[in-house]
Amino acid sequence: MILICALIASAGLSRTRDNIQNQLSELVKQKPRNTEDDNLISEMTRLEAVLQVSRDDLVRHAVVGNRIFLLLLSRLFFTERV
Repeated sequence: MILICALIASAGLSRTRDNIQNQLSELVKQKPRNTEDDNLISEMTRLEAVLQVSRDDLVRHAVVGNRIFLLLLSRLFFTERV
């Protein structure tokens, strides 16, 4: 039941997103952009790429850090003590 409600809500959100994207594309067609708009769009695109790379690096470092931590724990608890 919950899954059905989630699917219905998702479909409604998808329709809303599509409508907004269509309205935005119509506005873009009506108003010519100037170079400042182009500069802002390219800067936004560049920053989004930098953000994604940073997120990927963070995840990768977290995974490596967790592996090192587990290795140290296993050495600490599972080595023979004399």
